[in-house]
Amino acid sequence: MMTLDEARAHVGEAVTCHPAGGEPERGTIAAVSTVYVFVQYPGVRGVSVTYPEDLTLVTAGEGGEDDEDDPEAAALRLEAAEERAFNAQLPDWPDLDCGLGPERCRAAEDGDLGG
Repeated sequence: MMTLDEARAHVGEAVTCHPAGGEPERGTIAAVSTVYVFVQYPGVRGVSVTYPEDLTLVTAGEGGEDDEDDPEAAALRLEAAEERAFNAQLPDWPDLDCGLGPERCRAAEDGDLGG
């Protein structure tokens, strides 16, 4: 389980998502809003909105820095470095359109999408 503050401190690093009723999936933290963590999963175009409590940080021995011989871990480290470089060039995330339109994005960040 991860908090938003922990996710902010680890942007660009590998995480494992443990969704309720689903299979764990490895990804990279791309950004963090006031409510969600945006994770880039291999083979998925764009980022996915993820709840922070569904995430755990990948540590050494499970795809972290000490897995020198693991090609998947090496690919995740490279992808994380590329994400960090890309994210450094972006404006603050709350100003970006999440794809729902500006009003719906703000509502999503406030946790108030309504029914």
